[in-house]
Amino acid sequence: MVRSASGESVARVRSAADGSFSVTVVAGRYELVPQPVEGLLGTAASVEVIVAKDIPGEPIQISYDSGIR
Repeated sequence: MVRSASGESVARVRSAADGSFSVTVVAGRYELVPQPVEGLLGTAASVEVIVAKDIPGEPIQISYDSGIR
């Protein structure tokens, strides 16, 4: 789930089999909020992302580590 700085849900996306996903948003501050997955232990922490104004969009990479070894 993608939430705006005010906490409003602005997008929900489902990752592909390789874990990748894509979402387009306007400039602003967002929080990426991983959702629980049935059968997996734990849920990753939220991550803040800032999308700058007037700068061409660049892909970003965010890695989540379950911590399970």
